[in-house]
Amino acid sequence: MQYNKKTIYIILVVLFILICIFFLFFQKNKENKVEPNKEIESYKILSQKMKEGKLNSEELNLLSKKETELVELQKRGIEAIATKDFALAIDIFSKLTMWNEGSPLPHTQLGWIYELQNNSEGALEEYKKAIELNEVEKLTSPYLGLARLYVEEGKFTEAETVLKNGIEMDPTYSDFYLKLSEIYGKMGESEKKNEYIKKYESSLKSSQLITNSTSTDVGKTPEFYLELAREALVNERAWEAEAMVKLGLEIDKNYAEFYNILRIVYEKYHNPEKAKEYAARYEELRIK
Repeated sequence: MQYNKKTIYIILVVLFILICIFFLFFQKNKENKVEPNKEIESYKILSQKMKEGKLNSEELNLLSKKETELVELQKRGIEAIATKDFALAIDIFSKLTMWNEGSPLPHTQLGWIYELQNNSEGALEEYKKAIELNEVEKLTSPYLGLARLYVEEGKFTEAETVLKNGIEMDPTYSDFYLKLSEIYGKMGESEKKNEYIKKYESSLKSSQLITNSTSTDVGKTPEFYLELAREALVNERAWEAEAMVKLGLEIDKNYAEFYNILRIVYEKYHNPEKAKEYAARYEELRIK
């Protein structure tokens, strides 16, 4: 009888310990889930106070530190795209949509990834969301991406509408006119096609970025990556432009425009030797 009581006591102690471990594990998981949400809310409050000019020096330091971390996280996401680690890239940019809730950029980047994975539904959703949020940042990529997907589905009227909305947003961006000329060509509207080719050439002459692009169907072609690289350059993300060019060079190492982009990138990196090297390569290929 004594032995049975002792056994029961040991069993109860073991059960108690297991219950305690389970409880602590549950609490830890709960904290891990809640804490990031609190951190995001804190960041949003600091960002709003920044806009209102109400930050003290300590809060400014906290905000600056967090924004630096987010830039680094974004760079990791771009590196993941460049190395085709799409699962990691999706995880990173999904997190960034929560941190930068009102920004179109992480949604655009998710659109790129889904498009690279041939996930048209996911890409459409992300590009549309990016356009909804695009009032301030005025990115061109989500318009081009959405139009490209509509063209692939044979929805030329929808693609036309998207590109015309893009022109309203930024009438100086040459590729909008080029893509519209291609769409009118597919629709058999020669007069409009020629009209938008002229608009493209006119816009190109006043553009800061030199180009000799004559793309047709983009898909996962050099032009696809060239568009993304241009978008990154326009928005002062030289490191992202370089990553997109590296992906494009895997498809065509003799695509002249990639070297022109690299020239601009290395000028921004203050590396004149590299810039000169890529400028020479660009001229060599362009003459051919």
